[in-house]
Amino acid sequence: AVLCIDHSRVYVTGESNGGMLAHYLVQSLPGTFAAVAPWFGLPLLGYGLGAQFELVRYTKDSRQTAMLQLHGRDDDVMP
Repeated sequence: AVLCIDHSRVYVTGESNGGMLAHYLVQSLPGTFAAVAPWFGLPLLGYGLGAQFELVRYTKDSRQTAMLQLHGRDDDVMP
């Protein structure tokens, strides 16, 4: 079967561990996704902020992907 896929409109999303995977995919495959919208999933490389944790490894490559990060204020598991 032949599929008609508009490669300029490929999106990635996920909830919790799937959100972590969404972050990983955007960093591992820069330029592949039009946008990413992780739910409750932090980047896989650490839970702290700052350069020492390298939350986003390739910021230059990741900038071309639009992102909407969804996270609840009352979440005490993934602060």
